[in-house]
Amino acid sequence: MNIFDSVLTPQYKQVYKDAIDSLISSNGLGTQCKLSYNSNITSATDCNNCLIDPIYKKSMGKYNGSGPRSFPEGAVCPVCNGAGFLVVNNSETIYMAVLVSEKNWINIGLDPVKIPQGSLQTISKADTFNKIMNSYSMAISDQNGTNNNLLYERDSDPTYVGFGNNDYIITMWKRII
Repeated sequence: MNIFDSVLTPQYKQVYKDAIDSLISSNGLGTQCKLSYNSNITSATDCNNCLIDPIYKKSMGKYNGSGPRSFPEGAVCPVCNGAGFLVVNNSETIYMAVLVSEKNWINIGLDPVKIPQGSLQTISKADTFNKIMNSYSMAISDQNGTNNNLLYERDSDPTYVGFGNNDYIITMWKRII
């Protein structure tokens, strides 16, 4: 039995979890981070708003009756602009706590001498592990949701952390642009 078991009750751990969840949420201090996946793979899906010509694989200029935006027959589909398909976005936005200053970083056992200048640390929920591992870059948005034109790539595998459990991950990122 650990000496702290009587102090770190399940209720105390829940307060910690609720506080960290609030911190990294979109309603808290979480920062909007756009993860980009393999850019060499582009995919498309048929437009969900118009009828597609099966021979030419283009929009027929007719509303399909179930799409999000109706339009007059013969006009250009407002969803796909007449292309008949939609390009699948190979990126995703998640919210994470972003720690820029090294003095605020959580020690996860990395040698501070080997961390490149301009690096940062993120804290996110554990369910983002695969998303972060599969991404090749991350762009951070400011408070207004606009990109600050800085790109980062993962500099370490995410490390599971938590207060008696592994509810969160910490990841190191290095600046590439």
